[in-house]
Amino acid sequence: MAYDPSTLSPARQANQPPRPPALSSNISPALAIAEAWKKESRDNQEKWRTEDAKLRVHFTQSRPDSGKKKAKM
Repeated sequence: MAYDPSTLSPARQANQPPRPPALSSNISPALAIAEAWKKESRDNQEKWRTEDAKLRVHFTQSRPDSGKKKAKM
């Protein structure tokens, strides 16, 4: 038998944790991210862009030993 919270007494229902909103199975992760991005304020979007640029620079800086490693023979 499947679990049905409506069969619980009102006191037991009050002790149940809130359920997360149902997610649509028809939405792709990329679309969900795009929709969330639209909800961000302009200020927050600018902060995200700044942090993204900092990380991009940090991880793409050339390293002194970034040349191809020699194959061992």
